[in-house]
Amino acid sequence: MNTLDGIVVVAAVAVLLTAGYLASLRRAKNTNNFILGGRRLPWWLGGTAMVAGASNADSPLHQSAKIRREGVAGAWFYWSQAFAQAWHGLVFGRLWRRSELNTTVEFYDIRYAGRAAVCGRVWSMVFASFIEGTLGLALGLLAMIKICQVLLGLTAPVHLLGYAVAPEIVIVVTGVVLAISYSTV
Repeated sequence: MNTLDGIVVVAAVAVLLTAGYLASLRRAKNTNNFILGGRRLPWWLGGTAMVAGASNADSPLHQSAKIRREGVAGAWFYWSQAFAQAWHGLVFGRLWRRSELNTTVEFYDIRYAGRAAVCGRVWSMVFASFIEGTLGLALGLLAMIKICQVLLGLTAPVHLLGYAVAPEIVIVVTGVVLAISYSTV
């Protein structure tokens, strides 16, 4: 990685943090504004945000490995998901918007009653937070470590304040600090 690459990376991070800060100036007054942008987002922007939110550092690594191993069949694995999600967005997007729901948990309250609604809410929370969230975070951090080691050439211990620190720790801490900074803004 040369100086120009470093400038591009720093500029990209600065643009993201600035965008987050500027968006925070229009503070959300309620959950509808915070979660759904006040229901004023165009469909393509909401869809782009969903795709971006579902992407992780491991996505391009996994996708390129699958396509390299399986060829066009591996590519179709991802293309079929894109087609299915677009179809679901076209079919169910209008219905979801018409229902004026903010979250999936609200759907469980409307669709199911009693214990079934409670079970659906609990399972949704446990699965999304603990299972899916933990695995996604672990895969993303592992991919970030691998990418940064190759791009930045970080293989030897980094000396900080007189201590030799494993490069993996420096990469993870830096990534987590950037993510928390962006989320805080």
